[in-house]
Amino acid sequence: MKKWTLIAIGLVAVLGLAAWIGYPQLTGAAPANTTPSETVEAFYSWYIGLPMDQINTAYKDSDYLTEGFVQKVEQIRASFDRGGYDPILLAQDIPNEVKAVEETVSGDTALVRVETSFAGHSFLVELTQVGGEWRISDVRPAR
Repeated sequence: MKKWTLIAIGLVAVLGLAAWIGYPQLTGAAPANTTPSETVEAFYSWYIGLPMDQINTAYKDSDYLTEGFVQKVEQIRASFDRGGYDPILLAQDIPNEVKAVEETVSGDTALVRVETSFAGHSFLVELTQVGGEWRISDVRPAR
């Protein structure tokens, strides 16, 4: 009986460690010396790596987003009658890759053009500097 108890405890420990290591977490805000493009790539790398059951809520706790943008995302999601899209990715599916390709900074605001692994899919990410840190304040279609 001791053998099975030890095996069970070991299995629980291994599974717990695997879940902890495998769950991508974003702790704190981007360092003050991070560029807007680096901030965007850090956020989106974390976001698209989330398990599907967490992608619809985990962004709420991200320090990379302004409170105003979180509220906008909430309003957009609440307006969906059936289905919808991800307002952070401007897509229905999750791409394999998101890459910042162009950055424009003007004072305490920045605009980063982002391309995804979907053919022809790109969008603009607006950032605002808050307390020396870049935070995502909006996402809109690229024109």
